[in-house]
Formats: sequence, C-alpha cells, structure tokens
Amino acid sequence: KFDFLFKRPSAIKATQYEDAVLSISAAMNPADFNTAVCSSIHAALQNVYKAEVLLFGEEDLTYYESDQLKHLIKSGVLWRVVRQRRMEIVHDITDDDPFWEVLRLNQRELGERVGIVVPVVNRSEWKVIALMMAISDEPTVIQLEKLDWVQKNALIAAKRILNYINVANEKKRVEGMLKVCGSLMDLDVSFLSIKIHKHIKTLVNCKACELLVIDEATQELVSQVFDESPLDAEIRLPISESIYGCCFSSGEIMVINDVSQDTRINPAVDFINDCEPSNMLCVPVNGRRSSLEEVSLIGVVVCYDK
Repeated sequence: KFDFLFKRPSAIKATQYEDAVLSISAAMNPADFNTAVCSSIHAALQNVYKAEVLLFGEEDLTYYESDQLKHLIKSGVLWRVVRQRRMEIVHDITDDDPFWEVLRLNQRELGERVGIVVPVVNRSEWKVIALMMAISDEPTVIQLEKLDWVQKNALIAAKRILNYINVANEKKRVEGMLKVCGSLMDLDVSFLSIKIHKHIKTLVNCKACELLVIDEATQELVSQVFDESPLDAEIRLPISESIYGCCFSSGEIMVINDVSQDTRINPAVDFINDCEPSNMLCVPVNGRRSSLEEVSLIGVVVCYDK
C-alpha cells in the first residue's frame, strides 16, 4: 500500500501516468472522460499549466461542456486541427483565437509555454470525435510518445461514451414519440397542441417551438399555441410572407444558424409572440387529414434556439 514511498520521483511519475491512462478506460460519461484525459495529459507532459478536452457530440463540431452542447467556432487553431486531423504545437496564438475561450484563459497566460492540440480521430469514419488541449513547456519526444498513448486510449473511451449517448438519445426519442402517439387520443385540440409542443421541445432540446397548420381555404399557416402556452388570438401567417411559408412551399428542412444574417427572415412577421431567436430549425410536417386522403404537407414545426 505504501510502496510508493520507496520509489524514485521518476518512478512515481511513471506510476501516476499509467494509473491516469488506465482511468480513461473507466470513464462512462463526458465529465469522467474529461477528468481522466486531463489527468493523463498532466501526467504525460512537463509543467502543464492548463489541460482541457472536448468530446464532440452527435452533431458535427458540437462538444459537451457541463452536460451542455456547444458549437466549435470555425476559425483559429482548434478548427485548423479538426480540418487537418493532425497534432499542432503552437508557439504564438492570437488574442481573438477561440482557443482561449475554450480553455477559459487569455493570451498573456501562455508566456514562454506552448499550446498543444491533439485530435482524437475515429479512422473508420475519418472524423474527429474529440480534441485534447494543453498549455505546457515544450514537449520532449518521450512526452509526445506518452501523449500519443493517451490519445489512443481516449479514442476507445470516446467511441464507447458517444455510443452510450446515442443509444440513450434514441431511447429518449422513441419514448417521446410513444407519448405523442398516446396524446393524439385527446379530443381537445388546444390541449393536444400544448402536449405536442412540450414533446417537441424535449425531443429537439430547444428553448421554444411552434406548430403551424395550413388553412387550405386561406393559404395561411395557423397556430393557437406558442411554445406551451395558449395565445389570446390565433396566429395567421400567409404562406408567401414568412420564412415558415417558404419551408412549407419547398417541403424541405431549413436550418438557419444565424437569424440576424438571413435575408429571408422578416422580423415583423417571423418573430412570433415577440420571440427573437438566434437560430431556427423549420421542418415541414406530412400527414393525412382523414384516413381516405393521401399523405400531404399539413404544416410546419419550428424550433427556436436549439
């Protein structure tokens, strides 16, 4: 139990490195993965000032931070490493590089140290599934070999954790769909609409949502509920005058990552109930109005700030 007392400092360091690398294989969630990989980076390198790891989610360039998904900015050192899929040792990183935001540091803290960014690549899909980062002294060849071993173990653990997450998300999606199907037995249209809105928010993980149904007589998209609350007066949007009508007419999913930069959006019409989202997802809805009719477009589901 106390045999470490009789070991040389170099031997203790080696044992700490081995234990840290082994702990990566025991990680079962993003938080444990982050802790284990960062500990391994500290053990592998010399005088590490800060270490961080990003585990990318199901969507491209989204990573887990405190169980929340964030988007990786497509610029700077991190983005370059993702595109090139190879490690970089950087001696000079600009003040505005997203690298500093991710590590929650500023450029002055780099000093004489270097920034190290290592991609964890799933070669079967040729896709970066995690990024290992550190600010430390210039690494030696032996330290880089140790870091390579950390990377290999991180790959195995990351693939397993992402698989667990995907299975859990799929289970959650199916359970949500079953709840929606059960809710369809409700004869109160307004109450049914509120239930559908609630399930959509849960499934998509967005801040607010809207379900607009087509009124074929007037060619307007209509809703009596916003998010999970009934409206004082129903909303009627002409198909030709809104982004939602554009989605309905094209029958295609529309992903708007930056609402302020999309010229198709008319704030006076498209910002329903004073909702001013930063991003938007519009999905056309297919269905039958009766068992005798063929499947056709019947409305649009809109998710805000996913």
